[in-house]
Amino acid sequence: MRANQNDSQILYSAAKAGHADVCKLLMDPAVAGVEFRARANSSYSRALWVAAKEGHSDVCKMLMDPVVAGIEFRALANSYNSWALVAAAKAGHVDICKMLMNPAVAGLEFRARANSRDSWALWEAVKEGHADVCKLLMDPDVAGPESRARANSDESRALWAAVKAGHVDICKLLMNPAVAGLEFRARANSYNSWALVAAVNEGHADVCKLLMNPAVAGLEYRARANSDNSWALRAAAKAGHADVCKLLMDPAVAGPEYFARANSVNSGALWAAAKEGHSDVFLLLMDAIVKLDNNWFLSL
Repeated sequence: MRANQNDSQILYSAAKAGHADVCKLLMDPAVAGVEFRARANSSYSRALWVAAKEGHSDVCKMLMDPVVAGIEFRALANSYNSWALVAAAKAGHVDICKMLMNPAVAGLEFRARANSRDSWALWEAVKEGHADVCKLLMDPDVAGPESRARANSDESRALWAAVKAGHVDICKLLMNPAVAGLEFRARANSYNSWALVAAVNEGHADVCKLLMNPAVAGLEYRARANSDNSWALRAAAKAGHADVCKLLMDPAVAGPEYFARANSVNSGALWAAAKEGHSDVFLLLMDAIVKLDNNWFLSL
């Protein structure tokens, strides 16, 4: 049997099971043959991907070693949008993430890039709640200043994922310029403040407050409760979250320029509360409308 048959399938199987000794034999030209040795870079270095996913750090290191795997056949950590890093980040394998991004281990030209495919690895780490991995991926000293994960990628979707899952600590990390970088920090006002709407839908009042806080989110990037005709307020009203509605309409919390207006044209907040039968929210919104505009009801 040839070790490089079927895109070195046998190496993939050994890597998945964590058999470092077998992997070494399969890649050894003196054992498997110069022409038939297993190639760690076959099928986008999938042996490395599965080893990273399963948490086999010794196998990962071996597959990327040019002496063991061969300089032309070594696994490439940046293959297929650095999918090995994505797998390790999702599983929370901090040591493997470091290894894949380390130019001394993976090779300067082949190291995994944390900003690949709109910082895909960061997105997965955020969803799973791995704060330590998130911090690592955004660290320019670990990931490289040019390859670090960008928290504001794809309309700050990493922040949206953290908000939806209620990971307050990760939300703070993503918006922190000292951690994420001043130009790459997540922006709570991205895509009509969709992160705020996600927090509202999940009923995370503490996260809502955080996203609107200029000291945390940044004065120019804070979530705007009045975005898109105050759609966050409409969502809160529909779900019956009276406490969240209060926060969104409070100028001291949401900001005098950005607080949600219950009387916004096409807001639909009052209608949503009525439709869902949330009488407490309905009364709250009516009171807010009267305070904003005494003549509003006359215009109906």
